[in-house]
Amino acid sequence: MNFYELFEKKEDGKHQQDVTISDPKAALALKQARARYTYADSDLEAFVKMTQDKEEEEDAEIEKIENEISSTEDEIKDLEAKERQSDQNIAKLEKENELQDKHIQTLNAKETAYERKIDAMTRAETEYRLQIERLQQSLNDLETRVAKSLKGFTPVQHRFKKLPEPEELEKEVPYTAGLL
Repeated sequence: MNFYELFEKKEDGKHQQDVTISDPKAALALKQARARYTYADSDLEAFVKMTQDKEEEEDAEIEKIENEISSTEDEIKDLEAKERQSDQNIAKLEKENELQDKHIQTLNAKETAYERKIDAMTRAETEYRLQIERLQQSLNDLETRVAKSLKGFTPVQHRFKKLPEPEELEKEVPYTAGLL
């Protein structure tokens, strides 16, 4: 039996209003529809109205959920854009850091080279001083021997000035002048 047959006019002119349902859940749903929609002309109209209202509630809930999903998706897109921007900033900073590291390495290499040059120059200066002192001593010895061989010749001792010590030179002209 279908709904049409239930509500067809009976030959006696009356409508069948009461529907008997054997399933307890379905019977409870129909009873709730009758109670909620007392203005309905029939059980079928009350049930249909209840179904429509539930459908509207579900549609409203679905729309609410869809709006929340859309809002969440927009937030996700914003966060992804911010993440991309952060990634770009990080990449830029890493590149700058890498360039600075290379520059520091270059400066360290130059500093090491300058330190080696200064050390080499200091050693050379020490060697030259020693050679000059030996030459002065040799010259003084030579003058003394020449004077003794010429008997009557008075040697001019210490004609050459002694070179200033390195500390005294640093006061006058620093070692690093002109190197940098």
